[in-house]
Amino acid sequence: MSRTDDTITAEEILARLDDPTLRLLDARSRVRWLGDEEPLDPVAGRIPGARSWFYEEALPADVPAAELVAYCGSGVTACILTMGMQLAGLPAAAVYDGSWTEWGGRSDTPIEV
Repeated sequence: MSRTDDTITAEEILARLDDPTLRLLDARSRVRWLGDEEPLDPVAGRIPGARSWFYEEALPADVPAAELVAYCGSGVTACILTMGMQLAGLPAAAVYDGSWTEWGGRSDTPIEV
């Protein structure tokens, strides 16, 4: 499935957690991605299957997928990832605006640590 817009909702991600064509990229620091610490939100962890790509690091080699989605804590630094992907010539990526604050704050979304 190719995205025609630049955002994705929690419901769309939740419905596609087992979809191998969806690649989630977490722009937060690695310790936040691991769930070792969470300085801003009440719950630590990540969206299941998300890969760590801290926004200050170079583009990982294994990123290309049919559909890329970036998220962070609140949706702001995820935009840095999408800009980097665009500059690298990768397909357009969506931003999960709700990011970890929304995902981790819901009772119906799984959390991975």
